[in-house]
Amino acid sequence: MPDSGAPITRILVALDHSDDSRTTLAEAAALAARLQAELVGLFIEDVKLLDAAQLPFVRQISLTGQSGPFDRTAMERSFRAQEQAARQLLESIALRHRLSWSFRVARGRASVEILAQAQGVDLVIVGKTAPTVTRQGRIGATALAVADALHGAILFSEPRAAHVLGHGGPVLAVFDGGAAADRALAIAARLAGAGGQTLVVVSPGDAAERQLLRQRAGERLAALGVSARFIGVTDHGPAALEDALLQAGGGLIVIGEHAPMLGGLPLADLLALLHAPMLVVAAD
Repeated sequence: MPDSGAPITRILVALDHSDDSRTTLAEAAALAARLQAELVGLFIEDVKLLDAAQLPFVRQISLTGQSGPFDRTAMERSFRAQEQAARQLLESIALRHRLSWSFRVARGRASVEILAQAQGVDLVIVGKTAPTVTRQGRIGATALAVADALHGAILFSEPRAAHVLGHGGPVLAVFDGGAAADRALAIAARLAGAGGQTLVVVSPGDAAERQLLRQRAGERLAALGVSARFIGVTDHGPAALEDALLQAGGGLIVIGEHAPMLGGLPLADLLALLHAPMLVVAAD
């Protein structure tokens, strides 16, 4: 397709030991293949776990129910095993998709290390939820911290709808007149075009406002040689986005940071309420 803004050539995906992480990696690889981008896997040795392993009351319980001491040495061994498994999985998936890839290991707080490693990449992918069996759909602290600090493009994966990252459902571009709306539209057009997916442009407001936004978006897309389906919503916030998702049949949401469509709602609340992957982009 014709160029639609800066290309996405390097994708960083944060990895851990969870099943959701493996799902996100597989879909990130499919997305990287469609964009012909390099895939960078980042495994983080969480210092909080190392600190916890030094507490005298922490015990390790095996699958057979037996308990024993769990110390820093045991945690280090666990990290090595997890890192090896993550690297092997990344390598096998990358080879399957014929991707250029690399694997990095960092030790520290997850959000800090993701932000540090995000330099020089075009897109960062993190899981929305924390890797614990008790999370019950809560937004993970790492995702929240990265969302607050990263100025660029970040995709919050949704394991229950992860298949739309690299293929499947439509790509929804929120075009609401915000500072990052043009960039969100360009990135959404690129993703949809690379994946052979339908591009859906969502605009809020009354009839006159929606008409102006649709005209402006249409002009941008015409210059790119891209066609789209348009959906108008009368309100802002999660209810309007849920309605747009329902009309579109699900999909990946691409939205600018501080977008008017957020209706003043914190991004964390929107991530928790919408069961869809969401790509948040900065204005520049």
